[in-house]
Amino acid sequence: MIIFFGKTLDKVRPGGIIAFITSKGTMDKENPEVRKYIAQRANLIGAIRLPENTFTKNAGTKVTSDIIFLQKRENLTDIMPDWVYLDLDEKDVLDGWKSRNNQKEQKS
Repeated sequence: MIIFFGKTLDKVRPGGIIAFITSKGTMDKENPEVRKYIAQRANLIGAIRLPENTFTKNAGTKVTSDIIFLQKRENLTDIMPDWVYLDLDEKDVLDGWKSRNNQKEQKS
């Protein structure tokens, strides 16, 4: 997964915008290594979670996917934004989306 993101980010100029369609695991996986790798190289502009039936008609599969929008950084950074780390929901389930939504609510 890291190689895929890395090769794509390498081909885009600093400030360039990238959109990835990826499994929900990229943003929800307990291990933050892929998110750290992305955050070092790009700013997260936003992300959209697609319904699990989005690809049923074309691919015959039910899978929850995300579209992630990134803007490539000028330089690598070691400062990790909050979205890299997961939060627990009310059922103690790891939830990367909740972490990002809490961030937005606190800023409001």
